[in-house]
Amino acid sequence: MTDTRRHPHRRTILLIVAAVALVALGGVVTWTVTTRPGGGDAIPVTPAPSATDDSWAESVCGLEGFEESGELTTAPTVSWESVEGGQMPASDTAGPAKISDAGVRTCFAHTLEGAVLAAAWAEFPYGQSWAAERGYCEEGLAEGAGQDVCRSSHPTADPPAGNWVPTSYGVSVVGVHVESYTATDAVIQVGTTSTVGAYPNSVDTVRLRWVDGDWKRYYNESTGGSLPIYEFDTVKSFDGLGLLPWGPAS
Repeated sequence: MTDTRRHPHRRTILLIVAAVALVALGGVVTWTVTTRPGGGDAIPVTPAPSATDDSWAESVCGLEGFEESGELTTAPTVSWESVEGGQMPASDTAGPAKISDAGVRTCFAHTLEGAVLAAAWAEFPYGQSWAAERGYCEEGLAEGAGQDVCRSSHPTADPPAGNWVPTSYGVSVVGVHVESYTATDAVIQVGTTSTVGAYPNSVDTVRLRWVDGDWKRYYNESTGGSLPIYEFDTVKSFDGLGLLPWGPAS
């Protein structure tokens, strides 16, 4: 699929998970403008385990299916759930198959569709509770700089007094594009709309790794420093971005 994404309205965003972000947005992240989308170095490809060891491929919660590679030509057929004022995708066979007490969605099939659903749920705003934010640090992120920063900003089970305000806003998935997929890594762009005025339309590049029987978000660490890149772009329109329409009405 030919995909041209150059237009004047896109901005790539640097993720800084810090206490200041929690006050300003009540979420896990805050945004600072940096370079054009996709400008960071490609993430290292995770080597596949030995062919004689099949356990690495199994879903941690027993979801069936395994795909070594694939391309997405049509948006997955899923059900849509109204969650926190937005519309999010779900599948009985591809996930999410686990919801923690705090509301964190995890456990996706080891397939292209499972990776797409994991990428979609990476867009869900967990700012409605400190426990959800902290839980996502542990359950939704792969080991690396991104998880380290997230953990350091959520060191205790309870939020710091006076330094965190819960924020609830709706995010709805509206489009998807798979840049690459293997059994170990995937790079997927997800288009969303939001009830937050500053980010009504956005496209996020989600990098995933298959770790311990599930797809987990991985942040590109090649920033020349300690901060992971969050490739988040605000757009005026989704036209011409190469996203497959995906939503309750698509």
